[in-house]
Amino acid sequence: MVVQAEREKMQSEELMTKASVEKTSLDRSLLRLEEENSELRQHVQTLQTQLNQVENDHTRRSHLVLSQCRDSSLLFDQLTSFILTTFTIHHSFILTSKHFHKSFLHRPLVPPD
Repeated sequence: MVVQAEREKMQSEELMTKASVEKTSLDRSLLRLEEENSELRQHVQTLQTQLNQVENDHTRRSHLVLSQCRDSSLLFDQLTSFILTTFTIHHSFILTSKHFHKSFLHRPLVPPD
């Protein structure tokens, strides 16, 4: 009976020692995980800041590209108008030149008296 009580006492002490070791191990793991969590939160904050900057840059560049597209479209319209005007003037010049040429060729060679 004394032997059995000693054995139970040793088992109880052994279980308490194991529980203490496990608690210490769990405490260390928890501390490590809390530190890692803190580092990850800081990393997430840094990434969020970078993302905000990239989004701002993208918005700025998008506005710039849109503005350049509008400018290009305006220049294209102006160039098209210039070409049409030039073509119209050239065509008028050719018609006038033909008319003048016909008039010049059909005039009498002898001046009227």
